[in-house]
Amino acid sequence: MRKEVGFDIVFGSQKIFRILLDAFARPGRIKQGCELNIAPPWGGGKFAFGVLFSLLDLEAGFSVCCFDERVKREVEEYVVLNTGSNLLPSNIADFILALDSSLNIKKVKRGTLEYPDHGSTVIRVVEELGENLEGSSLDLVLTGPGIKDKARVSVKGIEAREVEKMIEVNRKFPLGIDFLLVDGCDRVVAIPRSVRIESLEER
Repeated sequence: MRKEVGFDIVFGSQKIFRILLDAFARPGRIKQGCELNIAPPWGGGKFAFGVLFSLLDLEAGFSVCCFDERVKREVEEYVVLNTGSNLLPSNIADFILALDSSLNIKKVKRGTLEYPDHGSTVIRVVEELGENLEGSSLDLVLTGPGIKDKARVSVKGIEAREVEKMIEVNRKFPLGIDFLLVDGCDRVVAIPRSVRIESLEER
């Protein structure tokens, strides 16, 4: 395990912040992440790790969820080494990197009425994001702030039951969880807690 020296914490983070701000301002729109000179110990794309590099600090805690315990430990060590952040259980972590469907979404913190912004951000890595993807995929239909009428995004690598849990935990806005879907080609879609997943259609 080595510390990344190719990631520019100032300019690299600024690029990532701009992409994230644009993604959250336009939920459901697919944004392309920037190219990153890093080599994470997992081959599912780099942008999810760039997000953690940019958002984590000594005060923010994170968690990693993955069925493969070896991969989980390697990713945890890599993120701690490169951010100095605190590794926490997923029920109290500020940021959660979910590499598969192993995360129990219902146990993730959703903030309080006094501090609704204390809900977690879940970075869910998926196989592919697109428009009208063919094959085994889900079409998510979104409504809410930042969306004119409705937005539709196709997702491969996530199951309907997981999306149903995402819908359930965000029923009581302003409480809830912010979701970032990131695929292996570093495309990203934001689904903030203020946005509703109106329906999902299986292909």
